[in-house]
Amino acid sequence: MYQKFHRACWLEIDLGRIKNNFRELQKMAGDRVTIMPAVKANAYGHGVIMACRALVKLAPIGVFCLMASAIGSYGLSLISNIAKLLGTFYAGCILHILVIYLLPVWCVARIDPLSFFQLFSVYRRTYRCGRGNT
Repeated sequence: MYQKFHRACWLEIDLGRIKNNFRELQKMAGDRVTIMPAVKANAYGHGVIMACRALVKLAPIGVFCLMASAIGSYGLSLISNIAKLLGTFYAGCILHILVIYLLPVWCVARIDPLSFFQLFSVYRRTYRCGRGNT
């Protein structure tokens, strides 16, 4: 019979150490070698997105090479497919803002949507994301 064992565990990711390790590897490899970090797909659930962002800043040539490899494998149509995907995403976001947010503001609260955005921009400048006037 299969028994499940539960125990508390956690994972700590130190971006400073990741950056330091990358720099040390770059020193060991030399200036003529380009380091291209890779992350396994199942690592994304463990907070590795922050590590990927740090590594992208340290290795922009590696990111370019990965993009060039993908375009080489799938052709230039890959760029148009990504552009269509991004366009659909942004159109959905705009539609969501206009219908889901502004329609109730206009119908229920009887506030003009343009006035609402003006009030929102004043509030945002005044409070700076909840930090007060500091």
